[in-house]
Amino acid sequence: MNNIITRSRNIIKNVRSFPTNVWLGLSGYETQKFEYLDYKVDNSKSKGISSMISDRHRISLGIFIGAVAIFGCFILRNIFIDHANSEIQKYNTAVRVEDNNKFNYAVDSKQGRIISSGEFKTKDPVKFEKF
Repeated sequence: MNNIITRSRNIIKNVRSFPTNVWLGLSGYETQKFEYLDYKVDNSKSKGISSMISDRHRISLGIFIGAVAIFGCFILRNIFIDHANSEIQKYNTAVRVEDNNKFNYAVDSKQGRIISSGEFKTKDPVKFEKF
């Protein structure tokens, strides 16, 4: 195990120092060698974080995260639906316009349904010859 760790450290060290070694070698400097610190610790009894949490706690944590995610989705869904409904209501609500300028503005800005009142006069009355 220690042999694998030593070999991987040497490979990582060579890969990290490659550009620096090339530049310093071209400049005439000699490379310096450093050793890793060794604390002489027995790693056989070390525990990972997964062994610190029991299966019961993992399951309850997963259920809690899932419930929060579902609750958040419902909240976002309701926000989007409320916004869509307010937009639909805005375009389905009729606007009563009595002024020509407001009527033209409402038509140009596509506000939706418009109720307008006024007098309508025909230029030429309709004639039916057969009647």
